[in-house]
Amino acid sequence: MGGPKALLEHGGRSLLAQHVDAFAALGIPRYVVVRPELVAHLRGSLGDAVLVESDADFQSGSLARALAVLPAELERVFVTPVDLPPPARSTLLALEAALGDAHDAVTPRYRGKGGHPVLLRPRSFAALLRSAEPPSLRSLLEAMGARRLRVDVDDPHVVHDFDTPRQARDAGITRPW
Repeated sequence: MGGPKALLEHGGRSLLAQHVDAFAALGIPRYVVVRPELVAHLRGSLGDAVLVESDADFQSGSLARALAVLPAELERVFVTPVDLPPPARSTLLALEAALGDAHDAVTPRYRGKGGHPVLLRPRSFAALLRSAEPPSLRSLLEAMGARRLRVDVDDPHVVHDFDTPRQARDAGITRPW
């Protein structure tokens, strides 16, 4: 893409800033950003964000690094990549409403296809934090079985991601560089 996908713009603002705004609108005050190339760029520009550098060669290593810095008293954690437009407020509210005591994770589903963000209880990723080679988020979710709930939502953003410049252009994404 020529630069970090999180800094790509949709509607004139970076995808990362839009994700932060979406979660802040729900009253979620803390967020963790894990990407070395973003930490240097964002330092001081995202308020109370915790910026964590991870040199892990795999996504689950970076996720484990991010989860390790979260306060122990958290009851829930949203996990989302930022190479997709942020989810609708209604999606975030539906995930929160669905997270009951019987579930460790809630994931959105749009037209039968799973997506992001994922809402997790901290107890669900304790093993991930202890592992020398953490499992992928997908593997962690699959291992949960009935403790994972899938919620149907009417929000195509939960499944839109892009890996090529053409896919980004087709989604209305622009590059600021």
